[in-house]
Amino acid sequence: MPTGLTFNAATRTLSGKPTIAGSYVVKLKATDVFNAVTEIEIKLTVEPNTKPSIPDFSAPMAFKSKLYSFTFPAATDIDGNPITYYLDSEILSRGMSFNNETRTITGITEATGEFTCKYAAFDGIERTEKQFILLVDPNTAVQTTEFETIKLYPNPTTDFIIVEGIEIINSIEIYSITGKLVGRKIVNHENSATVDVSIFPTGNYIIKTITTNKSYVQQFIKQ
Repeated sequence: MPTGLTFNAATRTLSGKPTIAGSYVVKLKATDVFNAVTEIEIKLTVEPNTKPSIPDFSAPMAFKSKLYSFTFPAATDIDGNPITYYLDSEILSRGMSFNNETRTITGITEATGEFTCKYAAFDGIERTEKQFILLVDPNTAVQTTEFETIKLYPNPTTDFIIVEGIEIINSIEIYSITGKLVGRKIVNHENSATVDVSIFPTGNYIIKTITTNKSYVQQFIKQ
């Protein structure tokens, strides 16, 4: 009998949650009032559990003394197991909180710098984690920019990134995680632009999209 399963003779029910994958031979035996016995063998296969899958994501930058909110993407579990979410980070003791039902981190922090975070999904058997850096107020030049998001893809990227918005784009600036300007592109009054980032070292970057009326800031990952 696979570990984790039990058999109820009264209801003829095999139930439980097997803990070890593999193929098993289960013998089912029936005895009548005359002690005559009939026995059959049943092959039972326990498939291995598949870890939850977390989609790629990019958490936007946070600003000191300003309300921050970000909802993480839901994980998928092909086995249909219920998923519990976790977030581990020092930032949770510095003014932020995480709601595992809505998968949302919110709060106002006075801390600044880079905070390593681990977003995790647990299906009751195995845990999947994605580590990322949450950047808080890296540079006052970027801090004064109005914090909103604009469509940015692919993210993570290896060679280029596309910026799209409903407004006309004038220019795009790229900053390192420490706030240093590392790239700039002038856009000819279009509402989309492609930026070559192939020469950038791997890591996290901040992209600032400047339109006629506003500036938009978002973080992306170069792989």
